[in-house]
Amino acid sequence: MKFPILVLLSLFNVCIYGQNIEGKFCGKRKKNFMGRVSLCLEFNGKGRFISEIITDVVIVEEGDYQVSGDRLILTFDLIDHSEFVRESYNLFNIKENEGLSFEEYYNVLLGVKIGEREIKKFIIINNEKEKLKLKSLRTKKRIRLIKNSS
Repeated sequence: MKFPILVLLSLFNVCIYGQNIEGKFCGKRKKNFMGRVSLCLEFNGKGRFISEIITDVVIVEEGDYQVSGDRLILTFDLIDHSEFVRESYNLFNIKENEGLSFEEYYNVLLGVKIGEREIKKFIIINNEKEKLKLKSLRTKKRIRLIKNSS
């Protein structure tokens, strides 16, 4: 009698919590305007992640992640880019040349509104022990990452 109850409880646990992603996964992407690009995503298993985009420079961002069924949602920490965007806005005379307000230009350049956190959503195609395959809901591009042992 105890065995069926334990099996039901474990199935219930899997259904509620879904997949778990933990560890560092890295992959290379095709060349683009920045040259060869590598991407690493490190998940701590407790809802936080670190993203590293590696080209000639390394861009490191952090945030929260959530796994719900076959969906992975990355919510990046809020970073204030307004000074950098303001310099670009003034340098290229955007208001005169493009007719955009600073808020509109910020949204066009970064894809988020001022004070808004960037959110990226993925479908988890494959979540194996050593491999993670994702598909971006926005761009429909697939990302293959391999678990990094370091």
